[in-house]
Amino acid sequence: MTQAFLYLHVLGIGMLLTVLFASPFFERAIRTGTAADAATIHGLLNRIGLLSPAATLILLLTGIGNIVSNHIDLAGTRWLQVKLLFYLLLLVVGAVNGPFLRRRLALYRSQAESLTGQRAASIAAFNRRESLFLAWQWVLTLIILALSILR
Repeated sequence: MTQAFLYLHVLGIGMLLTVLFASPFFERAIRTGTAADAATIHGLLNRIGLLSPAATLILLLTGIGNIVSNHIDLAGTRWLQVKLLFYLLLLVVGAVNGPFLRRRLALYRSQAESLTGQRAASIAAFNRRESLFLAWQWVLTLIILALSILR
């Protein structure tokens, strides 16, 4: 059973890293393409982003399964407490960013229909926010991986 939890945990990590690796490439394509292309690419990015909640659920359940099956004392392992704290922070950042991504997609779709200066300024603000979000995702993920490896 321990092996199954471990393999599923690695699967969840792979799903999460797939989203993290794909996002910057899609973001670049969104910013350099036409408005219609940006709306299409953004929709595709949203579909790929659906891996994220599944990965989160898999990581959470298999992480708990690994803790229970390996008889790990959560109170005595500081690295695991810190890792869980950063994981929770990663989840909160992702949950907060979701509604902003939906608004940005709506702006791209409306821009494809007609371009106004106000929409372009709003899209630029959302793009800056998304760049910061992607950087935070990578930093938090690397911290979590470092805590897992270097414990």
